[in-house]
Amino acid sequence: MLSEVTRGDLVAAVHAALENVAAEDGYALTANELTDALDVGKKKVWEMLGQLVRAGTVECIKVRRMNITGVPQRVAGYRVKNTVPPE
Repeated sequence: MLSEVTRGDLVAAVHAALENVAAEDGYALTANELTDALDVGKKKVWEMLGQLVRAGTVECIKVRRMNITGVPQRVAGYRVKNTVPPE
C-alpha cells in the first residue's frame, strides 16, 4: 500500500504533524510521536521516514525527551529540512 502513496503525500503528512512542534523540540518529532500524530502503525512510519531521509527531504537530529523514569535523554527526532528557520 505504501507504493500508492507519493513522496508529496508523505512530505505533506510529516509537515502536518510538525505544524505545532516548538523550537525547544528542535522542530522535530520522534518516530513514536509521528506514529501518534499520523495515526498510523510504527512500521508505516519507519517506511515513510526511510523514504524521506533517503530522498533528502527529512533529516534525523537528536532531540531531548524524558524517558520512562523521568530522566531527560537525547533520542532520534525527525524534521523536514526546510521547516527550520534560519538562525
